[in-house]
Amino acid sequence: MMKRNPNRDTSRNNSLTPTAKNTESDNQSVVSPVQVLQEKLMSRLASGSKATIDHGEMRKLTKKNYSQLPEIVQKKEKERRVAEIKA
Repeated sequence: MMKRNPNRDTSRNNSLTPTAKNTESDNQSVVSPVQVLQEKLMSRLASGSKATIDHGEMRKLTKKNYSQLPEIVQKKEKERRVAEIKA
């Protein structure tokens, strides 16, 4: 795994972040929630930090990924067919 270089200059990526849209009617900045999320994502990626996931969400994702494995899908299909035959 690559380690983050603390001396790396991240200011050069500031031009790539989305900017706020100005409306002509009231000249106030309007930032959509999508833009806010994109800015947070870009700043996190630029700094090299990992996404934070709480324990419950991590378990949920693990369970979902496990249940989608081809071996597990085949096993469930086989168990379902056996249960149909017995019924």
